[in-house]
Amino acid sequence: LISVMLVMLLAQTRIFLNMALDGLLPAGLFASIHPRFKTPWKSTILIGGIASVVAALTPIEKATKMTSIGTLLAFAMICAAVFILRKKQPDLHRPFKVRRLGLVAGAGLLFNLLLMFSLDGATWMRLLVWSVLGIIVYRFYGLRKSKLNALNAPGNRPASGL
Repeated sequence: LISVMLVMLLAQTRIFLNMALDGLLPAGLFASIHPRFKTPWKSTILIGGIASVVAALTPIEKATKMTSIGTLLAFAMICAAVFILRKKQPDLHRPFKVRRLGLVAGAGLLFNLLLMFSLDGATWMRLLVWSVLGIIVYRFYGLRKSKLNALNAPGNRPASGL
């Protein structure tokens, strides 16, 4: 459990760093890189503090179920994205090939969803609440601030339609 938390803290600071570079989060806090260690130090301290408070106040079973459903959802979305990218951008440069990619991605999607459905209703409700909050924040803040969203606006797309 400790190793999972350390990896999640490491990954989350990098996710927030990239979101800040895109304009989705305040850059002054989340994109601030330490001059010596070259790490997103402010967000590391902030996320570490938040994780400490959550760990102290949340029963371990709830925390592990939320971690599980969030991770499974992320993996399921990645598997689904394989099919979407193949359909929307068939000419995209792919430096390597995977035999039976549809089978691998389909099985990954299916098994992740099966594991998600094995979790209790309270865990699903917490996922729903957090997802709705995230969508609201993205809708009212992220859409306006995102640099990638501005690049992908209909008038800014390259002639190839990508």
